Amino acid sequence: DLSTNGGGTVQSMLGILGLLTGKSEMYTMNRLSGGKQYSSFLVDCNLDHRFDEEDKKGSDLNIAVLISPASFSCGNYLPALIKEQGVLLMGDRSGGGTCFVQENSTADGWQYTISMNDMMTDAVWNPIDDGITANISLITTQNDGTVDYSGFYDLSAISKYMHEYYND
Repeated sequence: DLSTNGGGTVQSMLGILGLLTGKSEMYTMNRLSGGKQYSSFLVDCNLDHRFDEEDKKGSDLNIAVLISPASFSCGNYLPALIKEQGVLLMGDRSGGGTCFVQENSTADGWQYTISMNDMMTDAVWNPIDDGITANISLITTQNDGTVDYSGFYDLSAISKYMHEYYND
């Protein structure tokens, strides 16, 4: 459930991605130069303290990720990468964002943080700043324009959608 995940560390996100799918990669692009960077990470998925072929299996579970407009930064990036691996996304469009920050300090020790020019992309270099669309929407919009999120808590419907997605 990433529906209220406002972000976090890339390393944690890549570890979770590796544990779930056996594949932990990320793609970034510099906003100014257009330079692209692909990174692949080893994750000890079976927790045997070795990096080997067994770690590339990932989970054998049918996984779904719940996203919403509150899914931001790494809470947006994990769904982007995991969707490309065939994992079901449910809920509402994620909030977007791909915040890269850099921690710096002045010569006399004052610390400050700045935004960087890099942005996260999907595997074909499309920026994901505007969010990721869920495969299955769990929201309904009322006549007055308000959005009803009660579908996020309907476990029987979520189970039905997962069964249909993974068994069709």
